[in-house]
Amino acid sequence: MAVQAPIVSVIMSVYRAELAWLKQAVSSILNQSLTEFEFLIYNDGAAENITKYLHSIDDQRVKIVGDGTNKGLAARLNEGLAAATGKYIARMDADDISHPTRLEQQVAFMEQNPHLTASSCAYRLLPSQKIVMLPTNTQHCRDTLWFTSPLCHPATIMRRSIISDLNLRYPDVPCAQDYGLWLQLAETSQLSNLKQPLLDYRQHGDSITHRSFSKKMAVLQQLQKPLLTKLLHREPTKAEQWAHSLSGTPQRPATLAEWQTLLRWVITLLTKLPSIYAKTFALKFLLRKLLNR
Repeated sequence: MAVQAPIVSVIMSVYRAELAWLKQAVSSILNQSLTEFEFLIYNDGAAENITKYLHSIDDQRVKIVGDGTNKGLAARLNEGLAAATGKYIARMDADDISHPTRLEQQVAFMEQNPHLTASSCAYRLLPSQKIVMLPTNTQHCRDTLWFTSPLCHPATIMRRSIISDLNLRYPDVPCAQDYGLWLQLAETSQLSNLKQPLLDYRQHGDSITHRSFSKKMAVLQQLQKPLLTKLLHREPTKAEQWAHSLSGTPQRPATLAEWQTLLRWVITLLTKLPSIYAKTFALKFLLRKLLNR
């Protein structure tokens, strides 16, 4: 009798993890209302106590992969994309919490919208409890890609057939790997988000996003350069790349000259961007920097 393929392959990489938070993350997947999934957990050089816990998980849906070698997040996620057997691929991080019906609701959403390649959902920040909403309109998601990712990466679900057919892989960069993946889909695929918050996203000082502020602007400039070249019909200058990459980090201009550079760039965006939504995003981006938000 043939083994039935799972509906969803959930991929998680574990490196620096708090044991208590990891247990919450794993439990939140194992207790999903949708039960037909495989859970691929990659040990990317985790501490001994974390490794011991991973190998103690007693659930046949869980597969612990890796010998403890630290290969980096992008490499591990790409291994997961290649190994997944589910109709859909869902992401999960080792310090977040999926709500009990997350997979069920996301699979239903993808089934109802066969034109979508990937989607995510609104999410709740921990410990602040703030709800973060994301664009639900597919065109608004595409417009957001001019600046940043329109999806919440640890709450993402992807259609495996398209990922496989296009041979898509995460770029080998130290952060913003998801943004690099979605940029590969910008021309050919549609993205969206559920309005319901289905993930608790933990903010803490050791998170990848927090640790990578010093590197993130350089990564964003690398990822965004082809996009800006297409927009401008020429290569962007280093100053333009720097100004644009500010949209993806909390960094603010430090001098009058830098503020002037940013203002000139926003004016350029207002003349070049193709939609009102994208132009409005550029204005909000400038306003956030002015108000330090």
